[in-house]
Amino acid sequence: MADSLGPNWESHFDSFERIPFAAASLGQVHSATLTASASPTGQPAQVAVKIQFPDIAKSISSDLGYLKALLGAGRVLPRGLFLDKTLQVMQAELADECDYRREADCARFFASEGVGIGGDERFRVPWVWEGSTERVLVMERMEGVCVGGGV
Repeated sequence: MADSLGPNWESHFDSFERIPFAAASLGQVHSATLTASASPTGQPAQVAVKIQFPDIAKSISSDLGYLKALLGAGRVLPRGLFLDKTLQVMQAELADECDYRREADCARFFASEGVGIGGDERFRVPWVWEGSTERVLVMERMEGVCVGGGV
């Protein structure tokens, strides 16, 4: 948190739950309350704070290198599968997944009126805190409804 939000990161929050309430694909999600002065609403706001595991991007790159060596040496791939191109695409997709700024931009796009769904009253898109970074994403915490079967 200090690496991404600065040494005084806690000053942005009235409260911050150190035990995560959810898992993210590349990190974990904590419940917190953004201070009124930090909140875009001007009021204290309940937020979800998605924190990326340290050095996960480096780990993914390394793991893909091992995968390439293993699959190439084992000759387990079917003919016609281009390993280098497949791994290149995987690397690009995982790099996008590691960039929480990109995720924030996508949320803002979908929240916008005209191009996103922001003008459609059937949907709500959580706001994204401007202080979010590449490895820490702070968003409005919203209650949802189950739209499918199961839990």
